[in-house]
Amino acid sequence: MKQVQSVCLDPWQAQSRDRLLTQRQAADHRETQRPASLPRSSSAAHRIAAQRRPAPHLGSLSPPPPPWGSPRMLPASHPLLYACVFRDTHLVADLPTDADDLPPLAAALVAAAPPHHRYITHSAAGRAHALLLAPPLALAAVSRAPHLPAAQLLLFLRRLRCLPEDRMRDEMPRLAMRLPLPPDDEAALAREEHDVAAVEAEAEEAARRDAELAARRTPKRDHRGGAAAWAWRRQLWMVILVDLVLLAVLFAAWLAVCRGFSCIGRLLLYF
Repeated sequence: MKQVQSVCLDPWQAQSRDRLLTQRQAADHRETQRPASLPRSSSAAHRIAAQRRPAPHLGSLSPPPPPWGSPRMLPASHPLLYACVFRDTHLVADLPTDADDLPPLAAALVAAAPPHHRYITHSAAGRAHALLLAPPLALAAVSRAPHLPAAQLLLFLRRLRCLPEDRMRDEMPRLAMRLPLPPDDEAALAREEHDVAAVEAEAEEAARRDAELAARRTPKRDHRGGAAAWAWRRQLWMVILVDLVLLAVLFAAWLAVCRGFSCIGRLLLYF
């Protein structure tokens, strides 16, 4: 039989032992209160990771880039203030601007354009205005007159007119960055006019080829139209022939009843 050896502890050791037992019981109580879905070791790891995870820095967040092909505004120092393209009365494309008075001004210029004019230029109040009429399109632009004169505005509109309508809005800023030309460089202005004329000739040739190709692709429609016209003419001739036959029958009956033209003489003698 084993003998139990009793150990006498001093008061300080007894207090330390009681404190350790109390802490161990409290830790066991916290462990039993944790959810059963998380393991004990993983809950402690998650808590430590959450404390060590740095908070997101709001200054590092930047807005998403604009979508590809979205229209861009020109720099504030650029002399071109506004440009737009109308098809009849419908706005096809325009250059973004912060000035609220420029879009109504350009629309008024297009609405007040006189007939039988190809282009109109005007300068007033430090601004240059250019209007290019190419029915059904009408192109207008406004600029600072001393820096971008109306003649260069007209070249800009002529080059813009050669583009497809679905590309005009995106190409406006790129074409505008070619301007202004040096005011005293006549050679640069002549080269620009030559380039614009070449672009216009190429666009007209492309339009002519497209029209010829479209005409070649639709021969059946022309054949159907010709067949319909021929059927209409055939029916017209049939109606005319029936009328002629009916008139001939009536004339023969009249001759038989009146015995030729003798009845006409008797009628004349009677009257």
